[in-house]
Amino acid sequence: MNPTASRITRSPRLLRLRALTLVHLVLLIPLVVPADTEGPYTYTLSADNKATITKYNGPGGAVFIPSTLGGYTVTSVGDWSFYGCSSLTSVTIPSSVTYIGDSALSRCTNLTAVAIPSNVTNIGRWAFLGSFSLTAIIIPASVTNIGDLAFYQCSSLTAISVDPANLYYATGSDGVLFNKKHTELIQCPGAFSGQFTIPDSVTSVKDDAFYNCSSLTSVTVGSNVKNIGETAFSVCTSLTAISVDPQNLYYASINGALFNKDLTELIRARDRPAQHLKF
Repeated sequence: MNPTASRITRSPRLLRLRALTLVHLVLLIPLVVPADTEGPYTYTLSADNKATITKYNGPGGAVFIPSTLGGYTVTSVGDWSFYGCSSLTSVTIPSSVTYIGDSALSRCTNLTAVAIPSNVTNIGRWAFLGSFSLTAIIIPASVTNIGDLAFYQCSSLTAISVDPANLYYATGSDGVLFNKKHTELIQCPGAFSGQFTIPDSVTSVKDDAFYNCSSLTSVTVGSNVKNIGETAFSVCTSLTAISVDPQNLYYASINGALFNKDLTELIRARDRPAQHLKF
């Protein structure tokens, strides 16, 4: 036997590396959860025997999700469960549901209405992304988390309304979604039209906050805004001017173009994004 090879084989460091590699491989193996079906629904059960819908295979139209499947209470509309169901026109979610997963109802291009019950606490990332026909949404008081880009590319959305009793989110008079303190502008509905003034209470505008608001014509940035997401005004094809309150310490505008305060960085040109050009 090659003595060098023998020493390598017995090396404690090499053994540890091998063990660590095996652990990583085990972690990469997906956990398979047994699934059941009832009617057009595929679902899984949690450890406490609660049902999560993982796939809808029905004809679409107006869908009323059942509160039980196989005798088990439905508590979650799971990740990607209705993804790409273009025949879906409306969805009523039962009061037993507390969780709407990531991309649960994304790319449902003919979905016009969703009834979210008063027990839902979580609306996942991209939950309604690309559901172009959705016209309005009501966020109940129970919701504590709305994932990033939940209403991204919802170009027919006229308002994101929030129950006044909600402790985490609020809506403005124009149907725009804010955090409860109105310090963060989260999402302008895609069908917003005309001029919008970012309130002085706002300090942060999230990425994609105005994405694809194709009828947005002008924006006034309030005096206390410190951060505007890089893609906040992407695909705003009718946006011709951004003005900034002169008291703002972080941003400025010249002839409708948005700059940083000392005018060394062009953030958005008057008629199109400037991709943060620096001078």
